Amino acid sequence: MSVFGLGRQGRVLVAQLGDTERNRWIAGSSSLLKDNKIYLIDYDEDQDEITHAAYAHPDEILSISPAPTKADLFFSCSCKIEENIPILSTTLWRFSQIDSDESGQLKQNGSNVLEEVTKLIPDGGQSDIHQLSFYMDGYLKVNHTLIMFANFYFKMQTLSTVIAIPMDAESCIGCAAWDPHHTSQISVAIGRNIIGWNISTNSECFRIDLAHELPMRALDYNPNKPYHIVSGSDDCTIRIWDTRNTSTYLKNITDHSHWVWSVSFNRSHDQLLLSSSSDCQVNLDSVVSVSSVFFYDKNRFLSNSLVWLISKATDGLIASFDQHEEAVYSASWSAADPWIFASLSFDGRVVVNQVPREEKYRIMDC
Repeated sequence: MSVFGLGRQGRVLVAQLGDTERNRWIAGSSSLLKDNKIYLIDYDEDQDEITHAAYAHPDEILSISPAPTKADLFFSCSCKIEENIPILSTTLWRFSQIDSDESGQLKQNGSNVLEEVTKLIPDGGQSDIHQLSFYMDGYLKVNHTLIMFANFYFKMQTLSTVIAIPMDAESCIGCAAWDPHHTSQISVAIGRNIIGWNISTNSECFRIDLAHELPMRALDYNPNKPYHIVSGSDDCTIRIWDTRNTSTYLKNITDHSHWVWSVSFNRSHDQLLLSSSSDCQVNLDSVVSVSSVFFYDKNRFLSNSLVWLISKATDGLIASFDQHEEAVYSASWSAADPWIFASLSFDGRVVVNQVPREEKYRIMDC
């Protein structure tokens, strides 16, 4: 475990997807009184050491979306207050320079600058974009009432599709996720419901009504098993669904005691599920029974087989990490090492942890 402090409040931390050689994350501060910053964070496993580079950023940072193949590019959605009115903006940034030593650890030289590549100006007066997701050569813009899909070119953008998903006046879009197996499909959480939408046909492809008792804040697709999604809600639960049969969930996880802010499958070992909550906890669960790997159910085998099966991965809470003292808004797997993850709590504390060695060996032995 290694700990780093932003020195100011923060809610947003994501893996730097374009760098698969180093364990790196991008974090953003969320201060209304102080100047805000973007932090590029590097974790060296051999030294168990965190280094960072800080970049000035205008306004409070609401979300960050890193480019999947270009390590120096990312979007930020941010907010400033003018005359008691929130003004939101979405900007594509480039790290103008990333200074590191021979080992790859970052150097803080005090003169790091973000280069503004372009700003996104939504059509139709819709200015409240609060989430953006890259996928391949496109990106997904999400505000409270619309989904906008655009093809991306670095000095220009062409808005190709605007989707108004039917909803009642009191509902809003809480979060959204691309389907990695069907690239024309997305899922959105609207209040307590999950809706799948086909961008190509502009039509609904599935619906999960009353997926939770309270609104959702997190969605993620299983990268290795088509049709499987996970949702995290203010009702403290995490649920895994098969979008082909939405009558009930596949799995219900109740390890958290307050709102679930983030949940994500491990990209290499999808039986590992990472979540964070405002109960100050980061949880690592095994969901092997609904994963892409073969599931060993030790209860089905004779007693003479239990000695061999006892070391195999089974469902349940693997570990609960309690190094945070305030709500944990983000937890993110490293893009370079599937056994490493980082989390960020509201007080600006970043903690880097690893999958427990015993669980790692169980998975590798399967």
